[in-house]
Amino acid sequence: MEGFQRYTFSDAIRSVLKQAVREAATLQHDYLGTGHILLALLREEGGPAARVLTALKIDRDSARARALETLRPGSQTEPMGERPYSPRARRVLESAMASADEFMESGVDTDHLLIGLVSVEECLAARTLAQAGATAAAVRQEARRLRG
Repeated sequence: MEGFQRYTFSDAIRSVLKQAVREAATLQHDYLGTGHILLALLREEGGPAARVLTALKIDRDSARARALETLRPGSQTEPMGERPYSPRARRVLESAMASADEFMESGVDTDHLLIGLVSVEECLAARTLAQAGATAAAVRQEARRLRG
């Protein structure tokens, strides 16, 4: 997460990003993209993003299946070190940090990451979430409501 040092990432978001790396490895991709972040975020249990998705009545299993239909396995068969973030995944992280700033939060959590995913409209994650009913406006509004 080079370049993002001034932000504090919660344990939950760190866990989700580690899971995203595992999702990329499972799909044999040599990069970390928005789809991998989405797949990992949909696995989160009990965190801020999970609460937002539950409040919006998003079927996470269906959203995951829809994302996997689009994410085709790659050809990276050798284990590799750190996977670079795709340009859109970097924009998602930047948007998550901007969301934390907007909410006047001291750190970045998974609900900010969810807002980041739906904010980068042309990415796989945003399209998948919008199809499931989690639009940028709805996610932002629900995250704000849940944070009080």
